[in-house]
Amino acid sequence: MNKNYKLVLLIILMLLLLTMVLSVVNYKTTFSLVQNQIEKQSLPLSLDNIYTDIQKQIIEPYLITSMMANDTFVKEWIQTDDSPEKIQKYLSSIKEEYGLLSAILVHDKTKNYYTQNGFLETLNPENRDNKWYFRFKESQKSREINIDTNVKIDKSIIMFMNNKILDENSNLIGITSTGVKIDSIDKMLQMFREKYHLEVYLFDKNLNIILTQKNTKVIDNLSSEDEFMQNRDKLLSEVSTMFEYKRDGEEYIVNTKYISELDIHILVKAKLSDFTTSIEKTFYFNLFISILTTIIVALVILYIVESSIMKLQKSNAQKDILLKEVHHRVKNNLNVIASILGLQANGKVAEIKEELYRSKSRIESIAIVHEMLYKQEDYEEITFNDYVLKLKQLILSMHLNSSNTTISLRENHNLTLPLNIMIQFGLIINEMLTNSLKYARNSEGIKIDISLSMQDDSFVFSYIDNGENTLEEASLKKSSGLGFRLIDLSVQQLNGSLTKHYNSGLHYEVRFKND
Repeated sequence: MNKNYKLVLLIILMLLLLTMVLSVVNYKTTFSLVQNQIEKQSLPLSLDNIYTDIQKQIIEPYLITSMMANDTFVKEWIQTDDSPEKIQKYLSSIKEEYGLLSAILVHDKTKNYYTQNGFLETLNPENRDNKWYFRFKESQKSREINIDTNVKIDKSIIMFMNNKILDENSNLIGITSTGVKIDSIDKMLQMFREKYHLEVYLFDKNLNIILTQKNTKVIDNLSSEDEFMQNRDKLLSEVSTMFEYKRDGEEYIVNTKYISELDIHILVKAKLSDFTTSIEKTFYFNLFISILTTIIVALVILYIVESSIMKLQKSNAQKDILLKEVHHRVKNNLNVIASILGLQANGKVAEIKEELYRSKSRIESIAIVHEMLYKQEDYEEITFNDYVLKLKQLILSMHLNSSNTTISLRENHNLTLPLNIMIQFGLIINEMLTNSLKYARNSEGIKIDISLSMQDDSFVFSYIDNGENTLEEASLKKSSGLGFRLIDLSVQQLNGSLTKHYNSGLHYEVRFKND
């Protein structure tokens, strides 16, 4: 894969990863905020609102019932068996003044049942509709809330607030009651369910459910739920409490409040998923949009990169052609100059002829560099070994006495040198080989060793021949021929150092850095 495409792919992957990470972090943060808002604001506020509405619709009638049960007029009326018209008028005034559905009084001795409309019936323990009275009479409670029906009062379900009437000796002499249509309370509870996704329960100290919303899972007692039984103490606490539990993979938050006036508790339950579903939908929608946007951006980037790459490739192809042409022409021009020098050498005296051939050799050593460059794909560097092999063939072909000469090149195909350094090396090696072929003598044949290696961060070039003609160190340092001067100048161009000595042959060592 092209390096540019790898970079684009990496950028796309990073964008996708960043998008996903930001979306997840945003989702987690929002989820935490919503849960915190439910616990700290929504549930407590809803509980307070429910309490306020209950206070208005339940507690007030409950207190009125208690007030009636302790009213001196009511007690005297029961004990004197005064006329029914008086109690009817009293109950009617209570009903009208407080806006009740009904105001009720039951005379325990006669079992007569009175409402604001007068005498209604005489209660009978055999009558199923009258059992509430006898049950309440036998209970230890002095007051209760009872949800029941009485078609003689109203066809709808009624919440009755019952209170015992006791004489001075704490004996039961009757019961007062007020009736409130449960529809209005149920509408209030239903509103909390539909609008705020909250389940509301009213329960007593035995965890019996007194009232809850329609369409809620039917249970008579909270103890039937394990999670509620485990938190029984919190449910029955007279201080507002909150706890959480999990069931069937769902997480629930519960808030409770005690109503001391009624001796009952309110429970508000929120299912966390009801509040977070929209967050999850938003999360997946945002994630989808983000990924889609990233893909579109990625396609645009790919298109721009591909267009740029095509333009660059076209431009580079044109430059390659031009560069090849430049190197080809330089090589041809150098060969022309070398050929002219070769032609000039014909017919000249031996000394002039030799110098012309040496100049021709120097020019051709440079021409080889350009020839290699325009024949390869890389225009910046040349493999050292390949160059020396070509130069060796050129030098040996120009010397008639080279048949007993062996040139050994230490294999190192990994080392390459740029154009400017290789031209200097061409001149250095050309002069060294020419000098060895001209001056070195050995009855067993001339052997030349050439190598280039790396030591630390420097290149080390080594040239050794086995010529037997002894040279003094002083004469080596004083060598002033053109060949030696060219070697010194080329080494200076490399910003390198040159050492040379004679030890059973001539030794050269050049050290330089490719800066």
